[in-house]
Amino acid sequence: MAARTSPVVRGATGSSATIAGVPARSSIRVATSATVNSITPSRASGAGGGSELHAVRVRARRHRLHPFLDRPGPVAIAHRGGAGEAPENTPEAFGAAVALGYRYLETDAHVSRDGVVVAFHDPRLDDRTDRTAAIAALTVAEVQAADAGCVFSADGGRSFPFRGRGVRIPRLEELLLRWPEARVNIDPKADACVEPLVALIDRVDAWDRVGIGSFSDRRLDRIRTLSGGLACTSMGPRAVAGARAAALCGPIPRAGADCVQVAPRSGRIAIVASGFVRAAHRAGLPVHVWTVNAESSMHELLDLGVDGIMTDRPRLLRDVFAARGLEVTGERTRVGASATPQADRPWRDRRAAPPRADPRRGLEEDAACGYPQLRRATRACGRPDLAGGTASSCGCRPFRPGHRRRLATQVERFRCRNTEAGKRSRDV
Repeated sequence: MAARTSPVVRGATGSSATIAGVPARSSIRVATSATVNSITPSRASGAGGGSELHAVRVRARRHRLHPFLDRPGPVAIAHRGGAGEAPENTPEAFGAAVALGYRYLETDAHVSRDGVVVAFHDPRLDDRTDRTAAIAALTVAEVQAADAGCVFSADGGRSFPFRGRGVRIPRLEELLLRWPEARVNIDPKADACVEPLVALIDRVDAWDRVGIGSFSDRRLDRIRTLSGGLACTSMGPRAVAGARAAALCGPIPRAGADCVQVAPRSGRIAIVASGFVRAAHRAGLPVHVWTVNAESSMHELLDLGVDGIMTDRPRLLRDVFAARGLEVTGERTRVGASATPQADRPWRDRRAAPPRADPRRGLEEDAACGYPQLRRATRACGRPDLAGGTASSCGCRPFRPGHRRRLATQVERFRCRNTEAGKRSRDV
């Protein structure tokens, strides 16, 4: 496939473009321009140039947050614009969330038959509109002719306040341009959507205010490659499973991701726990949790130190943030309005400090308490070697020899079942 012109090379010269009145933002490009310019044009445009450019940009921002994530406090994210209070993924829902003060919106993406990316969750229109057809089989004009407010009811079906009021399915480009200060988390729902989505974000120069999450690891890898390392991506399902296993014994692998976006639980298995959040923060990964609609769960997650909460009830989450002295935009906590002792402390002070590694002993030391944590190293076959430490006066739980062996067994079994390296080692 012919290499496309990278937006980073344009931004590296310091130029600034304007699209539909929206100023171009080039914070990612400026930060990486010195490194990217060291790649010759022939190398960047040749075979494998996109992957090489992607690797360079990832290394350039390895120790800093992507601009999409650079809020000092936890953020409130309107899931599908606030699906519990307005028809989901519609301009009415997104506009209501922005009016409440939200700056983080979440939406989904499909592509129409004529290649236009639209904001919609399901592959078909059947359940959310008055039409019955697949989006991929319709033109964008036919998709937007459907009544997206037809079935929404906030009172269990007694009334339908948006029916027949011209509520339509928006183009994703409209969402990005109509609210230029909003940061949009996008879930591409189909493989066919990946390339049109990357081209759209490129065209409107929105990489620094877009985050991408997906239930497909392959889809996420494709987006990272096509964007040349500009995309802010979360972990896919396989990466999350590996992260949860690794969190049992130390820091988790980044797996090319900029953040972790997970549900609180997967069946009976709790994913978001204090140890998981601490391990993610040691790896420099913010943790966003979806979809949380109960007030008690919102408080519990904020107590654990998560960095973002997605909800269908933006008014409730706004009230929870206000009660704790927090801003839904992720700005610093307001002075004097604290509902919990933790809220009195600056947000970044509550995060674990970057780990200090001692490669000779195989230990990862948590700078916050000085307790040596377990660190995983991999042998040539891909199986983990584990080394343990001792407890300190901070009261952290010591890793007894038997405990270390059990942890090693759990992680090794996981890798042998779920990774190519483990499969190769079994074949040998």
